[in-house]
Amino acid sequence: MKLGYARVSTDDQNLDLQLNDLNREGCAQIFTDKLSGARDDRPELERCLNRLRKGDTLIVWKLDRLGRSLPHLVEIINDLRARKIGFKSITEPGIDTTNDMGELVFLIFAWLAQFERNIIIERTRAGMAAAKKKGQYLGARRLYGNDPQSEKEQATITSEQVTAEREVLKELAERVLNGESIWKIVKHLNKRGIPTNLGKQWRSNTVRQLLSNPNIAENIGQEKSDRLRRFFADPSRERQGRPTKHLLTSIVRCQCGNKMYVVNKGRGQIAYSCFQNRSTKGCGKTWISAPGLEDYVTKEVIRWLSGPGLTVVRNRLMQLDRDLTLIAQKMHADEKELEILARLKGEERFTVPEWLALRDPIEARIKAARELLDKEPAVLALTNIPVTRKKLEAAWATWDVDRRRSILKAAIASLKVYPAKTRGNVLDEDRVKLTFVSDVPPFDRPYATEQGNGRLLDQVARTMDEEA
Repeated sequence: MKLGYARVSTDDQNLDLQLNDLNREGCAQIFTDKLSGARDDRPELERCLNRLRKGDTLIVWKLDRLGRSLPHLVEIINDLRARKIGFKSITEPGIDTTNDMGELVFLIFAWLAQFERNIIIERTRAGMAAAKKKGQYLGARRLYGNDPQSEKEQATITSEQVTAEREVLKELAERVLNGESIWKIVKHLNKRGIPTNLGKQWRSNTVRQLLSNPNIAENIGQEKSDRLRRFFADPSRERQGRPTKHLLTSIVRCQCGNKMYVVNKGRGQIAYSCFQNRSTKGCGKTWISAPGLEDYVTKEVIRWLSGPGLTVVRNRLMQLDRDLTLIAQKMHADEKELEILARLKGEERFTVPEWLALRDPIEARIKAARELLDKEPAVLALTNIPVTRKKLEAAWATWDVDRRRSILKAAIASLKVYPAKTRGNVLDEDRVKLTFVSDVPPFDRPYATEQGNGRLLDQVARTMDEEA
């Protein structure tokens, strides 16, 4: 069977000339793309190549319609030859692998592609040799806290400077893992006059990239390096701007699902309010006293943190931490398996019901693993805080808003506020529904902290302590 492939670089170009010639060749099916040849994502070409079977012939109008470069073109043709599939170019009569002359032409093309690769290799090696003669270091730029590599670096960077950098690196890791905002850390470093390894001022991206680099493990320890990379893998950490001034911003939500923000209601009255406009699409009916809500949530969170609920969470986190690498490996294996199944489906190895039966459980496992890996970094903030109420209250008084917010985000699964039934500025705790992470998966329900009208039940806490 003959299959044709045609391509133009832009939408306003016409395929008629190519299609007419391909139809005259007797192609049973023609695949077309309207994309630049330099792009890798040509879906119709992939469909065409997957559809071809042993004994078929692929026909194109011209060679440059098929490959984005000479090596890429030769790679496609060699794959077709290995699968015993013929190839023909209409406007280049000598290019026809179904006869001896066409085979010879492509042997020449293959030689030209190899010649091009050899030239690039020789130029690269010559450039590296010349750089070495000049004393230039050919590796990557020195990582902050690492020993100097090139002769120039060794002449300008002292061991005392490297030691000081390692101390700063350890300080950065501790401050980030303790929940301090990156913006505040950067401001403090620049105020102290501490430069980067390039002698420049620090920026939020500089800190993020440095602490996400796995090569810092030799200076701060593997365990902290792993925690930092999981911390920055959390999508909520992608933007690290100025820290918020209010404790529950982005944490508290209206019963309609909209986030609530602090507004001044007049006469010194500050409240978290639900807005109604085109961007937020809230109900606009709910507001609650900001100081009262913050005091109530702080009290309940400290009670939960100093109770057995946190012990259960920490025990589960330790197990999760050990299993994180295995979870990531299994997810990666499932993704690879899904790619293989998709390729086999394209080759029509499966019927649609068979494909769905194989695909659905794999996708479910990938989704569950990704949700767990995305959710877990925020909860890690609970692994490094005092366990008794007295010590926790003392520490809480010394923490800034950023540190407190990191603890609240890690401890609270959801915080919802419902509209008031009566007027007044007195906080009605029945309007607040506070749910902690121990109440939701992956933590077992028998060990979850029960709640009644937003209040933790001490009796349940004592029962949990006995079970633990």
